[in-house]
Amino acid sequence: MNMSKQPDKFDTLIDWFLTEAKDINLQQQEMLQKLEKTSEELDNKSDLLTKSFNQLNTQLVEQHRNILNAYKDEKSDRDMFKSQAKSILQEGSNTLTRNILIGCFVVSVIGSLIGSCIAHYI
Repeated sequence: MNMSKQPDKFDTLIDWFLTEAKDINLQQQEMLQKLEKTSEELDNKSDLLTKSFNQLNTQLVEQHRNILNAYKDEKSDRDMFKSQAKSILQEGSNTLTRNILIGCFVVSVIGSLIGSCIAHYI
């Protein structure tokens, strides 16, 4: 009769320890793979964020330039409007003054004629 020997406590502990160590090692490998995958995803997302930031920054600079150009154009248009309005008002003022002077001249000529006619018949 060949009876197998019962494992002693040391062998049982070693078997248990090795089994647990293998499980822990497998869990560590799984966690390492997850960590590597997460790291790659973060790198990709970081690259995407950098590209997005650069695009937004470029757009912001372009919009700022557009606003400055629009402001310069508006200022130029405003200055041109002021200049034209000033010349139109000046021209209108000159025309009004000339018309008033002509009116005064006509009224004074008519008044003198009337005065001379009255003086002649008196």
